[in-house]
Amino acid sequence: MADSEDAATRTGDDALRRLRELALLSGARVSDDNHALLLEDGERTFAALLDAIAGARRQIALSAHVFWGAIAEDVGSAIAARARDGLACCVLLDGVQALKTRSALLSSMRRAGVDVALARTPWRHPLQLNRRLHRSLVVVDGELALVGGVGIGDDWRRSQRSRPFRDRELLLRGPIVEDVLGAFFEEWLEATGELPCRSGRPPEPVCAVGGAGAPMLALRSRAGTGTSPLERALRTTIVSARSALDISTAYFVPPRPIRDALSAAALRGVRVRVLLPGAHSNRPAARRAGQGLYADLLQAGVEIHEYRPAMLHAKTIVVDGGLSAVGSANVDDRSLLLDDELVVFAADARLSRELQDAFEEDLRDSDQVHRRSWQCRPLGGRVIERAALLVRRDL
Repeated sequence: MADSEDAATRTGDDALRRLRELALLSGARVSDDNHALLLEDGERTFAALLDAIAGARRQIALSAHVFWGAIAEDVGSAIAARARDGLACCVLLDGVQALKTRSALLSSMRRAGVDVALARTPWRHPLQLNRRLHRSLVVVDGELALVGGVGIGDDWRRSQRSRPFRDRELLLRGPIVEDVLGAFFEEWLEATGELPCRSGRPPEPVCAVGGAGAPMLALRSRAGTGTSPLERALRTTIVSARSALDISTAYFVPPRPIRDALSAAALRGVRVRVLLPGAHSNRPAARRAGQGLYADLLQAGVEIHEYRPAMLHAKTIVVDGGLSAVGSANVDDRSLLLDDELVVFAADARLSRELQDAFEEDLRDSDQVHRRSWQCRPLGGRVIERAALLVRRDL
C-alpha cells in the first residue's frame, strides 16, 4: 500500500511540474482547487448546458464554432428567456460557420436582449477568411464553465443522428473558470471592440470550491506568426512523456516538429497511441491527408487506431497517467497554426483515470493500423493522400 501511495505521489508531483512548465511556455497561470466533471458525448453535455443556463443568476457567456440545428434552437431559446429575465447574455459565433445558423434564431435572440456577435466575418475580414474562431466554451456567473470539443449542433445528438459524433467535454468549477472567461473576453473584444455582456461589470471573483481540488491551466492559442502557444505546449507534453502518451483527435495532420516528437517518444520506449476517426470521418480529405503521414510514425513504433462506430470528435491527451488535457484543438495545421483554440490541462489523477478509461473503451471499438499491411495499401490511395497533403492547411 505504501509503495502504491508513493507512486501516486510521484505521479502527481511530476504532473504538477509539467503543468508549471507549460505555464512558463504559454504565459498562462496555474490555479489550484479546481474541479472537473467529465461529460461523455453530446446528450450529457447539452443537458448540463441547459441546466446551467436555467440556473444562471447574473451572466451567461457562450462562444461556439458550431451553432445550428434543433439543439441550437433549444439553447438559443433558453438563453433568450434568461435575457428577458434581466441577465446579461452574450453569444459569440464564428463568422463563417454562423452562415449555417438560422438568421431568424439570431434575430429572436437579439430582440430578447442577447448580445450576439460574429467573429471574423468574411465581409469584414476577407484577408482573415482562413482564421477561424474554433474555441467552444460556456461560462455561467463566472462560477461554472463548459469546455471541450462538443459543438452546438445535431451531429452530436443521438436523437437526431444514427451515428452521433463521439466526444468529450469538461464541466469546470473553481478559479480555472476565470481563465476560461478571459478567453471569451479576448475574442469578444476583438469582434466588437467593447466589453462583453452589456453590464461592463467585471466578473465576480471565483472562490475556491473546497475539497480535494486539482491544479489546472487554461491555454489560449491564437493564430499568428511562428509557433503558437498550443504547438509549443503539445511538443513539450510529448517530449516530457516517460512511459505512456494517449491522444484522441478528430483531425490528425501534424506538422513535422510534432511528428518528429511523436516518433522520438516511441523510439525511446514511450507507448504512444493515437486514436483517430475511421470511415465515418466527416472530413474525408483531412483523413486522407493524415493517412499520408502514417508510414514514418508506424515505422518509429507509434500505434495508430481508427474508430469504427461513428465520427470520433474527442480531443484529449493523457500523459503517464498524471497530466491530461481536454479542449477544442486538434492535432493539425489548422488548430496549431490558424484557428483560435482553448485547451484545459490538468494535474488531476481522477480526471486522468476517467479519460484513460474512456480512451481504452474507444480503443476496443477501433481498428489498429499495422505497418506491414499499411505498406501494401493500393497505389490509388497513396495518390489521394499525397494530393490531400498539398492542401492540408485549408482542410
